[in-house]
Amino acid sequence: MAKIRRSLAPARTILATVALSAALALTAATPASAAALVTPDSGPATGGTTVSLAAAALGFSQVAQGENTGYGLDGDGHVYSWGDNGGDEFGDGGAAASSIPVRVLQGAIPNGVAITQIAAGWQSGYGLGSDGKVYAWGTNSSGQLGDGTTTTRTQPVAIDVSGVAAGVRFTHLAASAMDAYAIASDGTIYAWGYGADGELGNGSTANSDSPVVVSAAGMPAGVVFSQVAAGGLMAFGIGTDGHVYSWGWNGTGSLGDGSTANSDVPVPLSTGAIGAGVTIAQVAAGQEGGYALGSDGHVYDWGSNLFGDLGDGSTTDSSVPVQVVAGQIPAGVSITAIGAGSASGYGIGSDDHVYAWGIGGNGQLGNGASSDSSTPVVAAAGAVPAGVHLETISGGYHSVIALGTDDRVYGWGDNNSGDTGDGTTTQRDTPVLGANADITSVTFGGVAGTDVVDPPGVTTVVTGAHSAGVVAVVVSGSINGGAAAGAATSVTLPGAFTFTATLAPTGVVLPWWLLAVGCAAIAIGAALVSQGRRPRRSTSR
Repeated sequence: MAKIRRSLAPARTILATVALSAALALTAATPASAAALVTPDSGPATGGTTVSLAAAALGFSQVAQGENTGYGLDGDGHVYSWGDNGGDEFGDGGAAASSIPVRVLQGAIPNGVAITQIAAGWQSGYGLGSDGKVYAWGTNSSGQLGDGTTTTRTQPVAIDVSGVAAGVRFTHLAASAMDAYAIASDGTIYAWGYGADGELGNGSTANSDSPVVVSAAGMPAGVVFSQVAAGGLMAFGIGTDGHVYSWGWNGTGSLGDGSTANSDVPVPLSTGAIGAGVTIAQVAAGQEGGYALGSDGHVYDWGSNLFGDLGDGSTTDSSVPVQVVAGQIPAGVSITAIGAGSASGYGIGSDDHVYAWGIGGNGQLGNGASSDSSTPVVAAAGAVPAGVHLETISGGYHSVIALGTDDRVYGWGDNNSGDTGDGTTTQRDTPVLGANADITSVTFGGVAGTDVVDPPGVTTVVTGAHSAGVVAVVVSGSINGGAAAGAATSVTLPGAFTFTATLAPTGVVLPWWLLAVGCAAIAIGAALVSQGRRPRRSTSR
């Protein structure tokens, strides 16, 4: 591990990047409800209802990029991976690298448990289950899978929770080169993996193959963590006071505390250029520095600036936060979400454009060039359709993936291992379509819908005739890599559609249960009449 540390600091060799994407740092998303994916969610039993299906029904809700491997979470809580698989980070049992998404195996994930959030390490993947537990797969040389061993795993295993407080559920995930972090429901951060530089934040420099508690000694009383992000050999947490706390390796000022001394417990981020009254809404991590989104809509960053990573117009390292300059960001446009690559920063503007700065030799900035930039440049639209914008960004070694509002993945940069998931290994300097879902059929309670139209974003289908009642909707298709066809898959949305009965001849639609009650009443009345009996009529005087 010392060899890795030396190569990171003096030689500035960029190894893995494990930057938490914009949305993942804010909330642990859950799979969309069935009702939210199907509109309208009811129609007559005679059929003929045109139904719209949100792309998340078979598309992606999250992305995360490891060193050279991408991950996507679909609407049914399954994880897909693509790119390099040299460390078994696919979680598919040990197959070869693939530029087309492959599905992570069930492994130790219990039946009925869906993955609600993903994170990517150097050569390891992580999923947060709907049961509040963490599952991991891939390389485990430093205990970064947290399962109590250092054994590489080709499919998901559950982390060892013997040292976790009883009743605690995990709510957020992040991963760095050889570490992982999880925020618990009580605001405590647990960490596991490599610890030689203080990466675990527990006051020690020892590795740990199971979760340990990150110290809160340097934080004000009553303040707990609300967000965590991790980079090369350091981590950042946002406290409930809106301030950032850092720990781990600090050779280039990557902790932002005004020094270059490592810290094995969290230390407060220096104010630097952050204005009075500005709180931090989101934090992201590069290989040797951090990025923070201020409540004023500006981005602040610190650490290595070898390639213009800090976006301040210079290539001078900074151990305190500096403000990213406007560059090509238009006046009046604020940044609403951030992401980070190994030595590059990304901001999504209020105008829905992506702005990037830092290393760009492999097209990482997405602006059609292959050069670095110390100020923000606007990324090209590339293959992103009109009306669709990118909403989360996650960077890897020299590649980037992003999730569009159409629930499709777009990627750019070095693609030597199929990192972008576009079905090729061709370098891309503007966004191309990566992992995406192609819906080919939809059934409602086992009855096939007709006239399936599957443009990017929203799919439409017409219901067939079915008896009245609540039914499951099954969406079938394939998960593709760009235009390259992938494996068949399907998603079941239980109770997503209700067929309602229709009374002839008025065409008034009644709930099936009300119709059943009415029919029963009619039957009883008919039986009484057939017996020569009539209901007694009340009299009054």
